[in-house]
Amino acid sequence: MSTRASWQFGLFVVLALQATAHAGSGYTFVKLVDHVEDNFSPRTLHCASLNESGEVAFKASRSAPDGLGSWDVIARVDRAGVMTTLVEDPARAQFQFFSNFVSLNDSGQVSFGAFRSDDTREIIRATGTALTTIASTAGEFSSLGFDTSLNGAGEVAFTARLDTGDQGLFSGAGGPVTTHYTGATPVLVDGVTTDLLGGNFGRPAINAFGEIAFHDRVEPSFAEGIFAGRSGLFRTLGPTGRSYNGAGDRGDPNLNDSGIGAFETSFSNDEGQFVTALATSNMGALSIVADTLNGYSGFGFYPPALNNRGQVAFRGFLNDFASDGIFMGPDPKKDAIITSNDKLDGARILSSSFSFCTEGLNEAGEVAFVVDVLDDTQFAGFRTVLYLATPKKPLAP
Repeated sequence: MSTRASWQFGLFVVLALQATAHAGSGYTFVKLVDHVEDNFSPRTLHCASLNESGEVAFKASRSAPDGLGSWDVIARVDRAGVMTTLVEDPARAQFQFFSNFVSLNDSGQVSFGAFRSDDTREIIRATGTALTTIASTAGEFSSLGFDTSLNGAGEVAFTARLDTGDQGLFSGAGGPVTTHYTGATPVLVDGVTTDLLGGNFGRPAINAFGEIAFHDRVEPSFAEGIFAGRSGLFRTLGPTGRSYNGAGDRGDPNLNDSGIGAFETSFSNDEGQFVTALATSNMGALSIVADTLNGYSGFGFYPPALNNRGQVAFRGFLNDFASDGIFMGPDPKKDAIITSNDKLDGARILSSSFSFCTEGLNEAGEVAFVVDVLDDTQFAGFRTVLYLATPKKPLAP
């Protein structure tokens, strides 16, 4: 790899957001979906994805009245709480289940992974209730990464393994699938011929211009890195030669339309302290958004949300090891949107129940999240609710 890919973590500086992060009192919270009122099973609302008009897409499940069966639902809800069901199959005649993560664009299209009743796995884009198959194991693929990313042009990025055994990065819009790379063929990274392993079935991130960010390992060293590009031409976004804290989706990145990436990483600083951090990469310059040296004990499972203003929102766990919440900066007190120490609609929040994902932030600084709130009238003792948080002070254009 080139020297540009060797990052000096001791030189990281705290990210200066382009817009001031608001504390929790600076937001209004609107309930969009309630598992009781909307007839969903508790704790089955997952990974709310938010677009610019304030629409939110999500996956949830419903149970049969006799309690003997259940099925998945892909739905979209607007900021007024009006819900549109995109896919639902109570009889499971077509679908067994869907991916927890769904991706939403500004046209209201939604992409997701599906496991069909005939055991075929598919990547699907829903335009209203019309479904378009992007990729399928009935074709050239033997397995598919279920977490996808969808841009405004309707192009869906995903990871997969071909029937040949080659694994890598792909995208499609309903016609022929584009192969961006597999582990079988060298690619150019920062202008240097490089062998990538082929991915880990994680979630890639595609922006409006079709650039795709992804996590992979470099052969033969197996050093981890974050890369961006398409069709075999890539640049380094994140560190190589370092190990990430954790596994799975923790290594996956986010990407905005300016080509800025955001991801979680771990490293030892100049004082020898082990640090887990959320970082951004802008034209090769990395900055720390938040870290475990300054009030956080850890971060959520999915990569941080990132908008085109450069704002970053994320789920964080506090160093009291009892509280968590949604934050937008390095200071867990000043930069909190909502924490488990707060109340929503007068109800206490259950600690460690927040679900906040990669597409939960829009350009207006709004965030969409799922959380459990206490409700003694329910058998389970709580409600699972999807909220939209809006800054009380509109952001400057």
